[in-house]
Amino acid sequence: MKSRLQRLWDETVPQKGPSPRPRPRAVLRRVRQGMAPTQASARHRNLLRRVVVIAVTAALLLLGGMALAANQGELGEHNVLQSFFYWGETAQGMETLVNTQPVTVSDENYTLTLTSSIADRNDVYFTLEIRAKTQHAREVLAGGFVGGMATSSTATIQEEFAANGWRCKPSWMWGGASNAVENFDPETGTQQVAISMGMGLGLRKEMAVRFEDMEEGLWLRFPVKPLSPIKRSIRAEGQGCASQEYAAGNKVYLKHIILTPLSVSMKFTTDAHAPGIPVIDYLWKDGHVSSFGEMNVVFPSGSGGETCNYSWQFKGVQDISQIEAVIFEGMAYPLDGGKPYPYTGPLARRPFSLSARENQSLVGNTYPFFALCEGLGAAYSWDPETGTATATYRDVTLTFTLGSKALHVKSATMDQVYEMEHPPLLEDGELWVDQLEGEWNIQLRPAYKDLWGTLEEDGRMKFNCFVVYP
Repeated sequence: MKSRLQRLWDETVPQKGPSPRPRPRAVLRRVRQGMAPTQASARHRNLLRRVVVIAVTAALLLLGGMALAANQGELGEHNVLQSFFYWGETAQGMETLVNTQPVTVSDENYTLTLTSSIADRNDVYFTLEIRAKTQHAREVLAGGFVGGMATSSTATIQEEFAANGWRCKPSWMWGGASNAVENFDPETGTQQVAISMGMGLGLRKEMAVRFEDMEEGLWLRFPVKPLSPIKRSIRAEGQGCASQEYAAGNKVYLKHIILTPLSVSMKFTTDAHAPGIPVIDYLWKDGHVSSFGEMNVVFPSGSGGETCNYSWQFKGVQDISQIEAVIFEGMAYPLDGGKPYPYTGPLARRPFSLSARENQSLVGNTYPFFALCEGLGAAYSWDPETGTATATYRDVTLTFTLGSKALHVKSATMDQVYEMEHPPLLEDGELWVDQLEGEWNIQLRPAYKDLWGTLEEDGRMKFNCFVVYP
């Protein structure tokens, strides 16, 4: 059975195929590595697994001259870093970038409060708390939200502008958002909500959001100030890596990159029918290099075609002042605008593709283990008598056995056993297994050998390979 996210993806994306989504079990493992066992509560599972069922209307409003109020207070337990940047580690001190000044609106049934927010030129992220004031409100929140996301119409936004005496007109309409809804807390009568939205074109100064079960026309408004970016001109050609649409990759011309603590954006040209993706590495001031896959949430947002404007969210909020340069096609481009120079140090392995099984399902993907290890350069062993496989990559050793879902993960900081979604399968000399990417901090994405992929009888495109981002 398809997930609700996959059904929505099939209805809205012309190319069809598998929807982008995190692997919940892998994400939860990474969360648990940094917290005590008692903290790895069901709240985190629901944050990652539940599809949004909140009835919210939101709009970005173009206003001039509004300054962002200074952060006040410490980050609460429910915040944007926990909700959206849980893939990796947030750099020390970056918590101060989060706006924690509360903003509240209330009616006779609910109190809606902004608890944290952060934004850059690409996206705004914020968390809300909805507190029930009446028994009716408690029942609504305890029973789950009714309805779905509703976008604001031009008329609605113009009415909001007129009602507040604003004469300027909005230049961009909000087109979508992603949400995560945590468990209702019966003791306090509160529901926690996390929302991310694309910033659209131009600079936005204020966010407006409402919960549709509240009083008609009641909006919670809060200021938005995107974090300062660093832009670096590249203007160089190179071999792009595999993309979800074209697993072979293709030539790209990288015009520039833009870095913020939350994301990296790239403007480049490529073949629209057989696209490639620029591969950059990050050279830090202490000399170490981070790969594209280590730093980024691989699935990009933005506009494609011959000229692409794509952005990738970082796994954790980054201190970009500590990045010396970005590396593209063997050249280092200093972020201070200095002259590019040849980089001769070690680089991460480039992304590569792997074949998928013929009967691969859109849900519960499994990967060719031996081929994956060889592509990563990971040391591995296989004992056919006991059906046991062991592999080590980035100082993390994984061990599992045919017929068992148990996955033993061992490193300098952990020694635990987790459960995979599917037991390993030996088929035609290849060992097929899932759930490895989170432990090794790599990413795998379903992809097509060409833009058109393989059409199934129902008209959907069937992916036939994976792209691996080390």
